[in-house]
Amino acid sequence: MCGQRLESLTTDHMAGPGHRRILARAVDTEAHLRIAYLVLQNERYDRYDRYLFCTDGVHSALSEEALREMLGCRAAPEETARQIVDKALAGRIGHNATGLILDIVQMPSANFADGETAFAN
Repeated sequence: MCGQRLESLTTDHMAGPGHRRILARAVDTEAHLRIAYLVLQNERYDRYDRYLFCTDGVHSALSEEALREMLGCRAAPEETARQIVDKALAGRIGHNATGLILDIVQMPSANFADGETAFAN
């Protein structure tokens, strides 16, 4: 969440004909781990932005307005994530609702070499 704006930074790894959706990528389903990552430029984030990492069971069950409202309350990240997941589970039949919230407090200076080394190991 940037200001009062929600922006999806990733896309689902789903495939399938018609409305049938099948998980196409997951940890331990392929011979090599493929990490999806996004490099954000300094102007793309602000101090105290919130990032919600969630499964489709959350973002398909809750409206953008509901997510914006819950994220905007600024409760502790763990408490807000629990509220979001509970509301997603209550709003639909089934399961697969997982959420994690990351609050940006301070960002270090970007160093491409450090990132490259981390991904090489």
